[in-house]
Amino acid sequence: MSGFGAGIGLLYGRVVSVIKKWALPISFTLGFIGLFLISSAHSSALFFVGSAFMGTGVSLAMPTALFRCASSVEQNASTFAISIFLSAMNIGMFLSPLVLNPISFLFTDGTAGSRFLLGSLLLVLLTVWAFVHIRKSAVKVLV
Repeated sequence: MSGFGAGIGLLYGRVVSVIKKWALPISFTLGFIGLFLISSAHSSALFFVGSAFMGTGVSLAMPTALFRCASSVEQNASTFAISIFLSAMNIGMFLSPLVLNPISFLFTDGTAGSRFLLGSLLLVLLTVWAFVHIRKSAVKVLV
């Protein structure tokens, strides 16, 4: 995951210049594909392919989200906005197992694979939301 993430990090500018405003939805799509592959992996090869998708998705999402966070406020408030974003992200990572594990046991068998599958399904919802949000914002600009 980190290897592919580092590679995408080095190529981030070129990749985003091609996919432009679709960077977040595409990164979420890559993330859910990666989590789904990991959840159903029955071999090391498939696990590594899923990890590659995850690393690529995370490496596209993080700088894009930070940039959008900083550019959504006035320049003198950008560092504060970024610190709130990163704090919220870290709180979310801390609370994630506390929230998702009970949900995993409630709806599935609670195995590690089912937790990855649950994460994949949540990323599908986030992907749909991101695509709809970008489509709506494009319509507002055109009108």
